[in-house]
Amino acid sequence: MLGVFFVLVASESAVSILAPPLVRDTTRVEVTLRPFVSVPSQGAGAIADVTVEHYFRAPLKVGVSMLPVAVAAQREGATAIGYALVQVAWAMDLFEIGGA
Repeated sequence: MLGVFFVLVASESAVSILAPPLVRDTTRVEVTLRPFVSVPSQGAGAIADVTVEHYFRAPLKVGVSMLPVAVAAQREGATAIGYALVQVAWAMDLFEIGGA
């Protein structure tokens, strides 16, 4: 019994609190929205960042980002602009290496 107890303690102490292992086979969605008001020309709008990333069971991450996406409306009219980015990375527990 003493040997089994020692193995359990050793395996629990091997997990780091400061750098926990990467959660695999999961999807991460991040949205940031920043509204604004244009005082001189009486308008409003919003700037948003949207990111969707999937971590596979293998050390691979694939993601799509749109940052920033901006929409503005004034008396004269409305406008929008955005930028899309596709990411592929080799994702390990402590670092990622990839390209966009």
